[in-house]
Amino acid sequence: MNKMSDKTPSGVAFDDLLGGDAKPPKPQISLREFWTAYRSQWRWLLKALAIVLPVTFFAVPLCMHLFGGPSYTAEMTVAPNRMVAGAEGNGGGLSSLIGLQGPIDTQFELYLSTRKSHLLAERMMAMPGVPQRIFSAFWDPEAKEWRPSSGLIPRMKRAINGALGFTPWAPPNAGDLSEYLSTAFTVESNRRTLITKITFSDADPDFAKWLTLIVHDQAEAILREQAQQRTRIMIAHAVHELQIVTVAEQRLALIQLLSQQEKQLMMIDKNLPYASVVVDPPSADRPDNAPRPLRNIFVALVLVTILAAAALAARVLRDIKRKMAVKIEATPPVAPARRARPQGA
Repeated sequence: MNKMSDKTPSGVAFDDLLGGDAKPPKPQISLREFWTAYRSQWRWLLKALAIVLPVTFFAVPLCMHLFGGPSYTAEMTVAPNRMVAGAEGNGGGLSSLIGLQGPIDTQFELYLSTRKSHLLAERMMAMPGVPQRIFSAFWDPEAKEWRPSSGLIPRMKRAINGALGFTPWAPPNAGDLSEYLSTAFTVESNRRTLITKITFSDADPDFAKWLTLIVHDQAEAILREQAQQRTRIMIAHAVHELQIVTVAEQRLALIQLLSQQEKQLMMIDKNLPYASVVVDPPSADRPDNAPRPLRNIFVALVLVTILAAAALAARVLRDIKRKMAVKIEATPPVAPARRARPQGA
């Protein structure tokens, strides 16, 4: 009679199934053990807080002064100039009554579009002192020339861009100014009344008000000059036709056209608003996010205390696990009990 094999049909020994080489269970850390070890190292927490808290107390106001200064928002409210814009074309009143777009809407939309146009940017770049004040970070007043920023981060950025093959640094141009004006200004317009609020934020309230007003003035000047040019062309055309036309009805129509264009030219004066009227001039009296040093210092101290307590907890857990690992290695292995084989096997 053949003896029973010491292995199962799958080839695994019975001794292995009985736990001959089984790994010992992973030790568990009790909450009481952790709390006891945590309280025993409270001196380490006090030492860490004694070093970190004074540094935080002085570092937070310094960071607020360097990076977190108050921001001021200049707000200006404008509305369509119904006097000039309505007189520039015929049928403005009828279009307004039936709800269609008329000359008032068109001129005001041109004003809003001109504010972020490349034409406006080119005009402002040609104004003495204006681009230097807008891009003051790149202007050297002593050498009177454009220079890249000399900080560590800008230098690293230029080095990375050069290594990756991007466009190298160049002095600010009209394209940069147009992009800046498009992103920096916020325009909120009421569809029914067309009353529009224009806002611009900056750390310097005087600069915020100055740039808001100068963009408005230059947009008005562009549209005014274009309207003057068109009106003068129409006047010259009417005068020329009057010298040729002899039919009484045509001459009367030309005289009426000439009179209308001359009135329009008188209304398009540089001292008068053209496409828009300033309802509320730019103002930036109150900061948007006034710094609160006491609150920020208190929050920073609480966060630092929490982080220090978490660091101590991680340190305690690491020490407990290390002690358990040493204890397990020092304990001799216990031979597993072997089950007796049945008789006759």
